[in-house]
Amino acid sequence: MALEYALPLDLVEEFKCFSCENYLSVFPVYLKNDGIGAICGRCVPSNQNDFIRDAAYETVAEFIQFPCSYKKNGCDEQLAPDALQKHELTECLFRLYRCPSEANTKCKWLGGYSDLVKHFKESHPNLLLKDLEFQISFDTSSKENLLLCFQNNLFVVKKRFGCA
Repeated sequence: MALEYALPLDLVEEFKCFSCENYLSVFPVYLKNDGIGAICGRCVPSNQNDFIRDAAYETVAEFIQFPCSYKKNGCDEQLAPDALQKHELTECLFRLYRCPSEANTKCKWLGGYSDLVKHFKESHPNLLLKDLEFQISFDTSSKENLLLCFQNNLFVVKKRFGCA
């Protein structure tokens, strides 16, 4: 296992993307040609000609422990970039979610996993499945994302029915 270093937090705070303001912990990292800042791998350079890949930074940064980008939501994890990216995308309990019904309802809600059921109860009660059944009407087309709570897990059920 490679050595990982936990730098003082005030120093790590200097390693932030000027575009999204998250830590420069997702590769590739690009340095702006004018030296004003760097962007992380979460962001796409607006003009590739204005940026160069910062391979030297990436070589050093792979051994630094960075705070999770959801630190502001309560996550205390600090990991090296390879583990941190997986944590932020699939494991972090503090990551934020868009409303699963957004595509059909234009809902702009953004919140934590623990608030999702409450959001559906308040804003989309007709889309919250209370048991394992739902009805389909053959008279009308239907496109909706339903939320199902089953055995302490949440599932998004995509219901698509009707003529194209």
